[in-house]
Amino acid sequence: MATESEFNALAREVLATLHRHPDVFGTPRRPEATAAPPTWRSQDEAPLPNLVLASETGLLLGEPPACSSSLALPRFVDPATPEQPERAPGLGGDGDWVWAFGPPFAATRIPQDFLQIVVVAVDQPPSRQLLAQLAARRSMSRHLPGYFAHSEGSATGARLHHQLLARGFSPWHLAEAMHAYWRAEGFCATVALGIGSRQAFALIQPLAERFHHLKQRLAAAQVDAEAPRDGCEGRECASCDEKSVCDKIRAVLAARQRRAGP
Repeated sequence: MATESEFNALAREVLATLHRHPDVFGTPRRPEATAAPPTWRSQDEAPLPNLVLASETGLLLGEPPACSSSLALPRFVDPATPEQPERAPGLGGDGDWVWAFGPPFAATRIPQDFLQIVVVAVDQPPSRQLLAQLAARRSMSRHLPGYFAHSEGSATGARLHHQLLARGFSPWHLAEAMHAYWRAEGFCATVALGIGSRQAFALIQPLAERFHHLKQRLAAAQVDAEAPRDGCEGRECASCDEKSVCDKIRAVLAARQRRAGP
């Protein structure tokens, strides 16, 4: 089973990689030092929509054929000794950071490669449910008007409204908005994102693969721990949450029997 120490070691390595390569990821800022997001609307402007249509899109991030890598990594802390945000260990020594890298957002619908990393401090044991909750927050759904994103697997794709770009929306604004969102959700987080270069993806990809393997090990161990040890333990198929799994197993066994013949 993947342990807290293994997840924490990976989170430290991810953050160390960001710090070691300012030529690739730029210089991080404290969240308080980042530029304030642009005003989303003036009194005579209509609000930007949460759902951005294709006809309203000024920039596509991470949409095929462009590349996307999007990670929400947990960093486990002891709830008995909660961290102060300004002195969070494992973050290069002293607290939250925000990175925004790559070229400025431009008004073009040509998909751009998108790299997004969030390292989140949590005070509960590792579980599939926890990782799923963190992954679901990567899109910042409905919390940034004019920014419509969706996440699946290890990728996030996004549409940016053309009016959002016209108001000067930058990678720093997106990174700061992402950090503020995680803060509002109750998490201490470090955020790094932008239009990733080939070198940026090359540096992060091995770490993303390590994260994938840790998640697989955690899921396998949790499934094994939760598996019934004595048949179906009196459960009825009609009301069992695992019916679909059993149906698939039965189908595989039936197919094998057909191939084996009489």
